[in-house]
Amino acid sequence: MKKRVLTLLLTVVMCTALCACGGDPVKGSTTIGEEKSPAGSVTESSVSESTAEESKTEEVQESQSEASSETSDEEAALTFGSVNGSVYVSDWAGLKVEFDETWVLANEEQLAQMNGYAVDTVTDDNLKTILENSDLIYDMYAQNLVNGSSMNVIYQKVNPLMGAIANDESIVDANLTQYKDILLGSGYQEVSVAEKRTMTIAGQEKKVIYCEATIQNVHVKLVQFFYLKGNYIWCATVGLVEEMAGETTIDELMAMFEAN
Repeated sequence: MKKRVLTLLLTVVMCTALCACGGDPVKGSTTIGEEKSPAGSVTESSVSESTAEESKTEEVQESQSEASSETSDEEAALTFGSVNGSVYVSDWAGLKVEFDETWVLANEEQLAQMNGYAVDTVTDDNLKTILENSDLIYDMYAQNLVNGSSMNVIYQKVNPLMGAIANDESIVDANLTQYKDILLGSGYQEVSVAEKRTMTIAGQEKKVIYCEATIQNVHVKLVQFFYLKGNYIWCATVGLVEEMAGETTIDELMAMFEAN
């Protein structure tokens, strides 16, 4: 029974990671300069309005330029996380997780197999290139052999159709609309809960996707959350098999994430 549940959880967590950033573009975005003034003679009022509009446009362009510069810096710092002993650290996300002896972390060879790349071909230098041609890249996978819990971290490039996304919560909203359907399409018989929640992660409140589902009569709880920087996303998925959890809660698993 334990082996079957652990195998299920491995499949569960890997499948749920695949849904990151696959939603529709965020609606409600506006395009600057679409509205046109009616034709007619130029008046002092229209000149004043035109000057004001030009000033606003310059401010917007300056703001966008600054944001672009910040994005470039963030993207330039895109790197894989590292595992030192039983501690996973992601400088890019600013998070770390320290695992005790009940956890087993995938090594470089196992991660390479999950990603479909040879170990020595995936480096920080070519991470962006790989993400251009891959749906996702696994950065960390850990499994608890005692309480049936599991964690994984992936990197993914933002879907071009989601260019209007402004923050991490927007990604949650975009993915939430399809999360239930993806789980059902992955072999789940029932998804009892699929909603946006606020949870504390590394001392900060953050919006997450929270889900409860059943597969082969096993009840699973899942939490997925995101960090967006520029055109790239760091996504963590945490899963717990209730039949094996004992006194362990999903909140306790989320508390393992600490600021780095």
